[in-house]
Amino acid sequence: MAFGLLGGTIREEDNPGPARTSTMTASPSLLLKHLYRLTATVSDLTPDATLLGRFVRDRDEAAFVALVARHGTMVLRLCRRVLGDLHAAEDAFQAAFLVLARRAASIRRRDALAAWLHGVAYRVALKARAARTRRRLHETTTSDLAPPDRHADPLAELTARELLTVLDEEVRRLPEVYRLPVILCCLEGQTQEEAARQLDWTPGSLQGRLERGRALLRTRLTRRGLSLPAALLGTALGGGAAAAAPAWLVVSTVRAALAFALRGVAVAEGAPARVVALAEGALTGMTTTALKVVVALTLTVGLAAGVGLLAHQTPPAGRARLLPSRTPPAQAEGTGKPREGGQARDERVGDPLPAGALARMGSVRFWSGSTVQSVAFAPDGKTLASGNADGAVRLWEANTGKEKAVLKGYSNAVMAVAFSPDGKWLATRGGGPVFQDNSIRLWEVSTGKEVRCFGGFKGGFLPSHNGSTAWAFRVVFSPDGAVLASGAGDIADREHLLRLWDVGTGKELRRCQGHQQPVRCFAFAPAGKTLASGSGDQTVRLWDVATGKERQQLRGHQGMVNALAYSLDGKALASGGEDRVLCLWDAASGKELQRLKVAGPVKSVVFAEDQTLAWGDDQGAIHLVDLKTGREVRRLERHLYGVSDLCRSPDGKVLASVGNGLDFAVHLWDLGTGQQLSPPPGTHRAQVGSVTFTPDGQQLVSAGWDQTMRFWEPATGKELRRVEGGLGMAGCLAYSPDGKILAGVADGGFTVRLWEAASHKELRQLPHPGSGSFQALAFAPDGKTLLTGESRLFGTNFEGVLCLWDVATGKELRVFRGHRARVECVAFSPDGKMVASGSEREPAVRLWETATGKELRQLDGHQIYVQAVTFSHDGALLISVGMEGIRLWEVATGKELRQFAGLQRVSSLVLSPDGRTLAFGGYDNGYVVGLGEVETGKELRRWEGHRNLICTVAFAPDGRTLASGSHDAQVLVWDVTGLREKGRPTQLPLARKELEGLWADLAGTDAPRAHRAVWMLATAPGQGVPLLEDCLRPVPAADPRRLVRLIADLDSEQFKTREDATSALERLGEAAEASLRTTLAKQPSPEVRQRVEQLLQKVEAAAQSPERLRTLRGLQVLEHSGTPEAKKVLQALAKGAPEARVTREAKATLERLARRPTP
Repeated sequence: MAFGLLGGTIREEDNPGPARTSTMTASPSLLLKHLYRLTATVSDLTPDATLLGRFVRDRDEAAFVALVARHGTMVLRLCRRVLGDLHAAEDAFQAAFLVLARRAASIRRRDALAAWLHGVAYRVALKARAARTRRRLHETTTSDLAPPDRHADPLAELTARELLTVLDEEVRRLPEVYRLPVILCCLEGQTQEEAARQLDWTPGSLQGRLERGRALLRTRLTRRGLSLPAALLGTALGGGAAAAAPAWLVVSTVRAALAFALRGVAVAEGAPARVVALAEGALTGMTTTALKVVVALTLTVGLAAGVGLLAHQTPPAGRARLLPSRTPPAQAEGTGKPREGGQARDERVGDPLPAGALARMGSVRFWSGSTVQSVAFAPDGKTLASGNADGAVRLWEANTGKEKAVLKGYSNAVMAVAFSPDGKWLATRGGGPVFQDNSIRLWEVSTGKEVRCFGGFKGGFLPSHNGSTAWAFRVVFSPDGAVLASGAGDIADREHLLRLWDVGTGKELRRCQGHQQPVRCFAFAPAGKTLASGSGDQTVRLWDVATGKERQQLRGHQGMVNALAYSLDGKALASGGEDRVLCLWDAASGKELQRLKVAGPVKSVVFAEDQTLAWGDDQGAIHLVDLKTGREVRRLERHLYGVSDLCRSPDGKVLASVGNGLDFAVHLWDLGTGQQLSPPPGTHRAQVGSVTFTPDGQQLVSAGWDQTMRFWEPATGKELRRVEGGLGMAGCLAYSPDGKILAGVADGGFTVRLWEAASHKELRQLPHPGSGSFQALAFAPDGKTLLTGESRLFGTNFEGVLCLWDVATGKELRVFRGHRARVECVAFSPDGKMVASGSEREPAVRLWETATGKELRQLDGHQIYVQAVTFSHDGALLISVGMEGIRLWEVATGKELRQFAGLQRVSSLVLSPDGRTLAFGGYDNGYVVGLGEVETGKELRRWEGHRNLICTVAFAPDGRTLASGSHDAQVLVWDVTGLREKGRPTQLPLARKELEGLWADLAGTDAPRAHRAVWMLATAPGQGVPLLEDCLRPVPAADPRRLVRLIADLDSEQFKTREDATSALERLGEAAEASLRTTLAKQPSPEVRQRVEQLLQKVEAAAQSPERLRTLRGLQVLEHSGTPEAKKVLQALAKGAPEARVTREAKATLERLARRPTP
């Protein structure tokens, strides 16, 4: 049967009976039936981007039909909402898909087609509505008496326009990372699995973002006085039940659109002239560049247009206009500038950035974020699976390195992965030296669903073992896919056996037992009848798969056998071991064919070709050996640590490898050229130990355990320079106060190196004076001395010490002893007279006198140990981090003032340049970076994006961006302001009402809202600064003579005099605080003491008042504005009472602004 799609006829040629050809006019339902037959090869799971690509490249009609079928209901519902009239909605529906057919090739964000269609349909519907309004203006007044249209939308009786306007606006304002799942799941009705595939996100990510998007929408609506229960909000978003597009409409639309794509023939193919006019009107003026900008803007306005509960009546003509938007259109693709409201992208490779991130230093392609334990190619070569130390199984696109899916279920490392021969199943096994779950799990590759779990038991711990633990947890499919072989699943195994499992049931079939030491490797022969195994007993044994009985022993190694591989034709078996020998055996007879002495212990082996063997050593190199000559023909370098697993692609062109230790990437190599294909260049290959910005903020510096120090462009993530060679495990970077010297811990902690910042020339090294290692460092405020935290051997015991060094000469000046274990962190007070330190295995912070090395005080309260310390900018406060959280201390008294709660674990800390915000890295059901307000101890915001422990955070000098480095080897740059990530300009015009709201927010208890207000005002200095100038006043200074008189009157014999003096002193507030404290120290009479203590309590209470909080946040606005007008306001505030905190803060702010680098 052949179906002429554009002609609308069906020619039947395959019916039984006499041969005949008949042509008939197809009914819409029959046409639709054949359209769906035409798309039978298009899976419901095929992403939009793929379908659109097929249509653009091949004019694939089936792909276009699938797109209309998938998005038609959503488009029709939107048009009905805007237009109300059913006929008009159908016209707009057709016009929207006509535009798609014509403009398909120019759509850059093909993965966001649903949002693109939303915007186009909304714009087309608005044009139709405007045209209808113009027509009605020419109608007679009697038209108002015309009978109602019997085809009018029955839902158009709802009247909730005010509510709808608010709802539309708030949906539009959702960040794209939340807006897209709301559209796909709530407006289009896709399941979360379908939406995740469309967006190429993991199901967990989509579910979390969808929930956060709906919660954020509900919160914003509540703030605007519209409180909707979650269920009602879901109904409003979904629009209730909506009929699918009628069959005739789909058919005529597809025919017309395909013709319209060929220019100008749409009318003859079923689209009325008015529909073509609508489409042409939408296309007018849409040049390629303008389209990218305009669509991005209308998308964000139109995303809410399908809101169903309130969305089915045309607004009155006088209100049929868009609300003014302060958010600019998104930038064109490829500019590197952020898009509005959404998930930014790493423009260098097109990978999405985490929400709130501005740039990534490096790539996430083939990057797991934790040690990769094993790797396997799918039989079709298109997918690569990796088992990872974080308990995740990751599936990657083999040709791009893009992450396709993450399979989660293990509570510990995934030690092995293996595809079934038909590619339908993936087998995995958990384990490790200490494990809770060593089960074997079977996953369906196409869906990522876990099908079966078996072979697990409670694990144990072996204190000492030789080499990698992966051998105990291997799994391998038989060539027919019916049997799965596994190792013991426990490194403490005493039975030294292999288990064979029925893949279909998960039941154990039989065991292969006979080795005298643990089995370390095994492999099926290509025929599937034999299983070979290597062991710590120095033998290779061959087993009958059907019976489990041993067939033969191959002896030739003088050490444990680590690796086995059959040749491609199954005629030869290769083995390698700790004895640095590769043996080649005849698979049929067991005869040794060849013995090759190699340079190191063999950790993994695979046949690259029948006569070429690849093996990995314990130093990170892969060697290719020609078996004919026995010579090494190529060396692939280099992993940081030993090569633990090798896998050849099915076509034989690519070799995949993974390494031990801190190697977090899947490495791919071109076997023909030896070229490394992944991971991409410009990425740290191991954990990032430290990040810091250059003093001018133009570059970001990171130090990693891959022995490199790298300089990046923070805005783009582009690597500018790399310093390597001899750095060892580099970490802990710091610039001198004048920015001329960069210091870093290098060589695994045995050296501190000093570089000239401008030229990167090494100035000198500070070698560790004995046994032990450096861990932390900090420059003194004058830059002349450097403080290091370290461990050092004294006699037979290691102690934690601080050491003071002369920067100019490298001479050791002073040693501070007292810690019982290695010093993890150090910090100078702002005046340089005091230092703070924290140590591993000690829960106290220690304070020392710099000049003498004398210990002044211990601040007790942390659990286990202290990881980070920093002083406030005035030196009055100390902030410290323990595993359990962040604590704030009063330096003068050692009193704990408050804790920052909310995280399960905190791993890093830094104070912002203005001293009012702290940034932290930690763990809270996921790895997070966050901001906290020092004044209140409240969390301001947090971001997720790292896959492992966040060990370092650093503010840019202007405080507007934050960098974080992690054990996942990634560096991310975050938007502190919350404005740049949404594509907003640096200066925003604010309405008077909005200004009043922001001013109120500055005094509020909602810290995140106040944080937003600070940056909204700071980025609109033309309005924010005048507001603060009008509202902030300097604290009036008290007359010293009057103060003396009032304090004396507190001891008057007249009660009224004492009361009047008390009231006057209360009004003076903190202007009288210093005199009151002086009086209290002189041991006054009980009456005076009581009154003074009460007055001081009121002063302290006023310091926590909303007005005081607003004033301090206002100073933050002025500092971030940094304009001459802002400085004038600060100068006026600095002239207030010298002892007042506002006065002191204003002076300190002016000093920081004077030191700020000129942009």
